[in-house]
Amino acid sequence: MEWLGLQFVYELPESGQVILDCTHNPLLVLVAYLVACAASFATLDMAERVAHADDPSSQRLWRWIGATCLAGGIWAMHFIGMAGISYDLQAPQDSHPAYQKLAAVDAHIRQHYAQPIAVKHLASIAGLSIAQLERLCKRIFQLTPRQMIHQARLGAASQLLAGELPITEIALRCGYTDHSAFSRQFKQLTGFTPRQYRQATSDQVA
Repeated sequence: MEWLGLQFVYELPESGQVILDCTHNPLLVLVAYLVACAASFATLDMAERVAHADDPSSQRLWRWIGATCLAGGIWAMHFIGMAGISYDLQAPQDSHPAYQKLAAVDAHIRQHYAQPIAVKHLASIAGLSIAQLERLCKRIFQLTPRQMIHQARLGAASQLLAGELPITEIALRCGYTDHSAFSRQFKQLTGFTPRQYRQATSDQVA
């Protein structure tokens, strides 16, 4: 989910974990801190006004103003904080000199995901060593070659699960000879087993 240029939700890699190489803007972090201080001060000031107000309607008004100041400060602090500390997940660096070589690797994976794919063969397509391929894939796609294979296979599986093919057949068509490995990796990516995913998507259609 993306809003105002910020990516809030992104699919997880094969491991189900993301290690962020974050950068931060010190000025925006400082602004978030100052907003939090200002909101806290305004809220305390409203609380003092409530204590000195005799009219119940005035007390209620100052409470609402204080709550609004506090809520606005918290929201602004978090939003500015997210803008100040950011990481662009899975954005391919198409300006990288090796991008075209890796684009060929990605195209091969998407065309042949149903077949066994050796990382050594992918390296030969790119004209790189296996170590170079691993390093450049992580740098450009934020995925290892093996994770790229799983992503292509599981993406195809999620589409096939919308149909009526048996799950074991879907696993075979997507390059998985081990049904338990397919189920395990599918759940790591989506949070659902293939059967649960099929049920959820069929409920949405219904």
